[in-house]
This record gives sequence, structure tokens and C-alpha cells, in this order.
Amino acid sequence: MVTLVNFVFKQVPRIAVPLSRISAIGQRLSDSIFSHPYAAIGLMLSVVTALGLLTFDLLRPANVEGLFLLVVLVSALKGGRRPGVFAALTATIVFDFCFIPPRFSFAVTDFAYLVTLFVFVAVAMTTSELASRALREHAARAHAEAASQAKDALLNRIAHELRAPLTTILGWVHILQQSTSDAHRTTRGLAGLQRKAQ
Repeated sequence: MVTLVNFVFKQVPRIAVPLSRISAIGQRLSDSIFSHPYAAIGLMLSVVTALGLLTFDLLRPANVEGLFLLVVLVSALKGGRRPGVFAALTATIVFDFCFIPPRFSFAVTDFAYLVTLFVFVAVAMTTSELASRALREHAARAHAEAASQAKDALLNRIAHELRAPLTTILGWVHILQQSTSDAHRTTRGLAGLQRKAQ
């Protein structure tokens, strides 16, 4: 039993490295895809639409609607307000065309589906706005952190620049205190120098 536990704990570092590499690859892929957010939105909506059409007999329109809302959320989180709104409106049009009866037309024959479409637009737009607001707040927080670090670096530099001359002055004060010519005058001048340096 003990050897099994030791074996598992020895394997953890080997497993952790590939997971971090996978995470880095996923982040790079996500960044490269969302360098063109509207193309990424089109791709995601195409995948969700294809998935919904392939599983139409298994999933109801309400279930597919959740997948479309997920696309809107991801679009707004990664791209901001405009891509989020674009995703919300495009998802509404695609959802209406492909999944609301009568299918493959923009006509809505049932009032309940019309309410569903309006609720979908409202939820998608709200989700888009909230996600883009969170994105802006994150960017503002990162900017404030960078400004704080720059201020700290400046203060450290100023402290270093002031410390160097003061160290020199204190060194000369120490040397002059050890000299013995005109003791009263030298002592009084050095005491003043020392007070100002501290």
C-alpha cells in the first residue's frame, strides 16, 4: 500500500507538466481564434447550429437555446461589447431560422415562440453587457495594478538616488570628525552637516 502511494506521488510532477503545456496551448489557441472575434463567433455559431441540427430529435429548442447563450457569453467575455451584441443578434436570427417552427423560415406562427425570441434577445444582450463590463473592469484593475507598480519602482529609484549622496556626506562627516585641525569649528560644521543628512 505504501509503495503504491509513493508511486502515485512520484507520478504527479510528470502529469503536472503536460497539463500546464496543454493549458498554455489552449490559451494560445483561444487568443489566436479571438484575434478575429467575428470569425470566431461565426465558427462557434456554426458548430452549435450543426450540433443542434444533428441532435434535433433529442434536444428541444430550449436546450439548444442554452448553447447559443453560451456562445454569446464566450463572445462577450473574449471580445467585448460589440462582438457580444453581434453574437446575440446573429444567434437570435440563426435560432429563429433553424429551430423555431416553422423551421427554415423567419415566420413565427406561435405567440409562445415569439415571446421566447424576445426573451432570448433580452437575455443575450444582458449577458453580453455584463460580460463586457466584467472585461472592462478586469482591464481597469490591471491598468491600476501596473500604475501602482510603476509608482513603486519610481519611489524605489528616488530612494536609491537620495541614499547614495547621503551616504557620501555621512562618510565625509565621519572622516572630518576624525581630523584634529580647528576642532571647535570643524565639530560645529560637521554637526550641522550630519543633522541635514539625516
